Parts: sequence; structure tokens; C-alpha cells
Amino acid sequence: MSDLIPNGADLSIPIERSSTLRVSLRVAGVLQDAEAGFLVRGSDTLGGLMDPSRKRTIRLVVALVCALGFASVLVYTSFSAGSQAKTPTELIRSSVPGRSYQLTGKVVPGSIAHEKGGALLFKVRDRVGTASVPIVYTGQVPDPFRANREVIVTVRKGKSAFVGERDSLQTKCPSKFKAEKKGA
Repeated sequence: MSDLIPNGADLSIPIERSSTLRVSLRVAGVLQDAEAGFLVRGSDTLGGLMDPSRKRTIRLVVALVCALGFASVLVYTSFSAGSQAKTPTELIRSSVPGRSYQLTGKVVPGSIAHEKGGALLFKVRDRVGTASVPIVYTGQVPDPFRANREVIVTVRKGKSAFVGERDSLQTKCPSKFKAEKKGA
């Protein structure tokens, strides 16, 4: 590049709103013109020619739009990923075969049995009420699992019982801070 522009050359680049860039070189006191076939979209788009306060404003707007988009994606994924747990009564009324549900309720006393294949059979009832559904579960069983303990398990509707997804059984720990009974 230094071979093309001799020492002492004065390089001035006037920008016009056209598809060509006009360059004027002053070499040894003689003005020489040349055109280059650049695509120039306007004088504002070249880095050094834009007003600094306008650049800051544009950067701020772009950053805020990106942040708003990111926040919207986070909120959407948070709410769409969660599914509300259903009670046995709700499952009896509206369960569809093949669809997965989060079931919550209390383990019915006397319903816990182990099959030879390693499956755990038990029933889950509503917290308040008597409706219950049978569950066939395989996988890890939490240590606090027992009768009258609240559980959450992911199930699918089977032929005669709800089938629990492997390793989805969770127990809710009872509260250490129970309300005192009046009159005691």
C-alpha cells in the first residue's frame, strides 16, 4: 500500500451519497481524482463520522432490547416448565392414557407392598378426603417413605393402576413447627 501513495501525499476522502467513493489525492501540488466501487450506505454509517452521543443511545437501546428479550425467555421457560401437581381426585376425573402427571397426596396406611420384580405397590389418597389411586413404582425409594407421609410422584395412566416413572418418587418432610392443639 505504501507503494501506491507517495510520501507527502495529502489524502482527502469526501463522502457522497452514492455507490462510489470519490478520492482526491494531492501529489506534488497536483490534484488527482479517483473513484472506488464501494457501497456506501450514507455518511452516518462510517465509524468515525457518527455523533458519539448518538452511538451511546443506540448501544443503550440495543442492550435494553437484548436484556428484555433474555428476561422474557427466562420467564417463559420458568412458567412453561412447571406443571401443577394433581390430586388423586383430579386424576380419577381427568387423566388421559399416555400423558404424564405429577401426583401429590398421602400414602394410604396398609397399602404398601413389594413385588418380586422390585416394584413397589401403594395407594395415594387426597390430603383431605378418601379418594385414592393405586401406584406401581420402580426405582429409588426415599428413606422417609411410609404410610400417611405426603408424596409427589410422576405417573402415567396404566390399565389397572398409575405407573410411576422411575426415580421420580419424592417425600415431603413433615413440618417441625406444627400448630399446638388448643385445650391440651
